[in-house]
Amino acid sequence: MNVLLLSMPDSFEHMPPVAIRMPNGGLTSLAGSVDPQHRVAVADLILVQSRVRETVTRLIRELNPEVVGLSIMTFQRRTAVRIVELVRAL
Repeated sequence: MNVLLLSMPDSFEHMPPVAIRMPNGGLTSLAGSVDPQHRVAVADLILVQSRVRETVTRLIRELNPEVVGLSIMTFQRRTAVRIVELVRAL
């Protein structure tokens, strides 16, 4: 099974710059725990804030995931809805 895990591109104002460069620990832990017959890709969208739509579109087309998972905090819910709409449209 192909799985794509996405971390939202939004950060909050009190997030230290070093935290932006660290991968989403929850998603990478989940990806590392999956059985080897599955293919899991993790995309931390905070690293491509100016190219989110293009990046998600490319990943969906290249990876053809059967499942897309999102890591969302409450303040990121509007962005998450837009990303879900984009994924569904592709």
